Amino acid sequence: MPEVNPSQSSAMASPTPPTPKNACPKCGFGNPDQAQECLRCGIIFAKYEAYLEKKRQVEEETNQTTDGLLDPETIRAAAESSQPATKPVMAKTACPHCGQRYKIRNDQVGITTRCKKCSSIFKIETIPTV
Repeated sequence: MPEVNPSQSSAMASPTPPTPKNACPKCGFGNPDQAQECLRCGIIFAKYEAYLEKKRQVEEETNQTTDGLLDPETIRAAAESSQPATKPVMAKTACPHCGQRYKIRNDQVGITTRCKKCSSIFKIETIPTV
């Protein structure tokens, strides 16, 4: 077994104290105290703190302006009385050159378009349903 010098053993037993860490407010990474930006996510601490403060102020203003204005019963009654959005009526058409079929809205009838399959240009007309 190698002989250990007492001055070396005390140096090994007490390592240098770790540098103080400054936790990133966004990702939580421990950065050195003098760091101006996070070494992991790259945010600049001063700008991020200003952003968070402005966000808090906006939330407070929003809460102050909407408190008491929205009654849950009124919201529920309005939601129940409103009619659900109807789906647009779909029609069918086909490319006259290659026969590729498409579903179209009724407001698209009569417009000119290009077929995605054969690239020919044609006027949209509905296929009569039997």
